Amino acid sequence: MDNNLWREIFNWKAILAFGLGVLLNLSASSFTNTVWASLLREVGTALMVAVFVWAFFEVASRRNQEERIDSRIERITKTFSLEFSEEICLAV
Repeated sequence: MDNNLWREIFNWKAILAFGLGVLLNLSASSFTNTVWASLLREVGTALMVAVFVWAFFEVASRRNQEERIDSRIERITKTFSLEFSEEICLAV
């Protein structure tokens, strides 16, 4: 994977969401056994997990897309090489 892909995945929105998740988890410790602490912890964890899931999905999607593009290029190359070889044989 190239650096450009990682820059696209971990853009400012993803970094902000992950940082907010960490901040919410850390701030949950200031509340002692309350509903707010549980809520902050849940939301913070959900934000962090969402960033990781989105990043892994994006990487897998890009790899799948690259494989499809490569197979299309191979199929087109085979088609053109067969057509040109037939034309060359007919021309001779």
